[in-house]
Amino acid sequence: YIAIGLCKLIPEIIVMNYVDHAGRRPLLVLSSATVTLCIVALGLTFLFNWPSYVVVVLLCVYMWCFSSGMGPVTWLAASEFTPLRQRAKGMTTCSFVNRLVSGTVALSTLSTCDAMGYTGFFFFYGGISAIGTAFYYFYVPETKGRSLEQITLDFKLRAGEGDEAKANGSPVENPISGQAS
Repeated sequence: YIAIGLCKLIPEIIVMNYVDHAGRRPLLVLSSATVTLCIVALGLTFLFNWPSYVVVVLLCVYMWCFSSGMGPVTWLAASEFTPLRQRAKGMTTCSFVNRLVSGTVALSTLSTCDAMGYTGFFFFYGGISAIGTAFYYFYVPETKGRSLEQITLDFKLRAGEGDEAKANGSPVENPISGQAS
């Protein structure tokens, strides 16, 4: 248990000091891809009855990979993607959904394993993780080196709101001050 805890703590300390250099998106994509590989490897462990120490090693690698990106960077990205005026509600919603999904997975793990077996369980969640990796790769923008105003404008442009505002000379809201600019 100590090894798994250290594999969660150490990479978070590293990422805390490295995220502004590496960027959010690359850390999310790499973390999610390696987490997916770990989950699939856990499925293979049960499929081929590999020794139990392999499960412990894969859990440690999984926690390291998760804590190298998906764990801490998800919260950073969510706060950057939410305009200041809506940040409190947005982050509360993010926390609620995170806890709801985590609780659902935790409460359904035993019944899911009974229904699918350990191999099926890990392959099922490996598939979900692969979908998450694709989402990060195709839809999550890089925010490294960009101001909150630039990030908000980028999302408005993606939604079609920014083009109208720029074309009409209408002011675009500053996410920091809430003032139109």
